[in-house]
Amino acid sequence: MKKRIEWIDVTKFFGIFAIYLGHFGDSAGLGYEFVFMYHVPLFFFISGCTEAISQKNYTFVECLNKCFKNIGYPFFYFGIANVIFDSINNNLLGGKTWFELMLLFKGSVRNNGIGMGLWFLSCLFIMKLSFWFVKRVDNNILIVLLGCISYVIACKIIFPKANGQPSLFWNIDSMMYYIIFYALGYALFPMINSLILEKRYFIIEITGMISGIYSVSLFFKKDLLEFIDGIYVISIFAPVIRASVIIWFWVTIAFCFSKNKFLTEIGKNTLYLCGSEYMVKYAMISILSIFGLSIQLLTPLCTYFYTFILIVLTNKYIIPLEKENMQWIIEQVSKLKTKVGD
Repeated sequence: MKKRIEWIDVTKFFGIFAIYLGHFGDSAGLGYEFVFMYHVPLFFFISGCTEAISQKNYTFVECLNKCFKNIGYPFFYFGIANVIFDSINNNLLGGKTWFELMLLFKGSVRNNGIGMGLWFLSCLFIMKLSFWFVKRVDNNILIVLLGCISYVIACKIIFPKANGQPSLFWNIDSMMYYIIFYALGYALFPMINSLILEKRYFIIEITGMISGIYSVSLFFKKDLLEFIDGIYVISIFAPVIRASVIIWFWVTIAFCFSKNKFLTEIGKNTLYLCGSEYMVKYAMISILSIFGLSIQLLTPLCTYFYTFILIVLTNKYIIPLEKENMQWIIEQVSKLKTKVGD
């Protein structure tokens, strides 16, 4: 069994916390705008790192089968569960339920489908398949360059307006926008890993402090790199630069907490946390209402605490059941494949 890398799992914990927090909107205070600068890029960066960890050269068919097992099944499992939950919770009629299912099979396009973070899974599915071709280049500099080209195409052609909305099947347009972070994770992981193996912690500490100062300044709406917006060519990559600096800050924090079992356990389950978010948030409201209680997020700090509580409760009580169901489904599909093969 492949040994997990603790700092990656802890980084994923910080990422899923940011995802949950961001979906509370303005009640998150300054954290609302801040997390949207980096939370999705962080997950694609980490996914790129895990891609670099695997040294096995899969054929495209093997890659496709692996993606279906690790991402495709969970996407449809959580997608269908979210549709059923949404239909019951909002008393939807059959036609609306079927419409939501159609959106699901379209890939739960970002900002259009239900389930909040489900679009990430379909986007990641397409990204992993696309990256199978990209990494055939076998040169990290060229791989990052291809990621940059894809990002520019997404910004200038697919999203020419600041309020551009994703619309392509299975989030292909979002994949083209975010693949630069996947490429950066893939290319930079060997260097990050060598820093750890060679115990050159002073580099991590110094760069971590610098990125931390910048991240804190951004949180309080003071951008120390604001000047890059006025530099031709570089300005288009300003969001990437900002997100990358913040991501590195969280990575360095993750190094410090890499031995924390509580955080690593939650980090291992971010796929399930992502798929469960929509249902858990609204189920909690319904459960409390039974007892005549309501959720009042009066301050941003309340929102931070409530976000943490939701994640912890979901990880402890909901995810174990979901894992059992998922394993059962995978086993049934495997048996069906065997019967068809025979």
